[in-house]
Amino acid sequence: MGTDIYGWIEIHDYLYPGNWAGVVKVDSPLILNNRNKQMYTFLFSVDFIYENALAKNRGMPENVSSEFKATQNELAGHSVSWIEWEELSGIKWQERASRNFEGTQTKYIVVDNDFEVILTGGWELIFDLMRTLSTFHGSKNVRLVVGFL
Repeated sequence: MGTDIYGWIEIHDYLYPGNWAGVVKVDSPLILNNRNKQMYTFLFSVDFIYENALAKNRGMPENVSSEFKATQNELAGHSVSWIEWEELSGIKWQERASRNFEGTQTKYIVVDNDFEVILTGGWELIFDLMRTLSTFHGSKNVRLVVGFL
């Protein structure tokens, strides 16, 4: 049994100041199709203790979207946290080429105090979506809110 993640990419709702709207549900198997314990730990210190986690134990934002609230009420998860695109965009990813049966593949990793995280397909898509949304809404107005089961 492993740890599952659920959550939403949210944007600040300019029509109703102070409100946030969930725009992409990230726990869909079409987006996150595997458990990336290293990413959970690196970002949120979930599964393993990691003192340098970027968004450790933040809890639910006071102005969380109604979409996330509904998901949280349905699933009653734990370790709720959030992180803004502005923080994620500051991660210094390194490129590494690796070979597999399909040929050469580029992987993006971050290494921090011998802790290595590989940016897998689902997480790369989440980051790309957040980056794109931030070009329209600003980096402090796009965030990822998650919980774990």
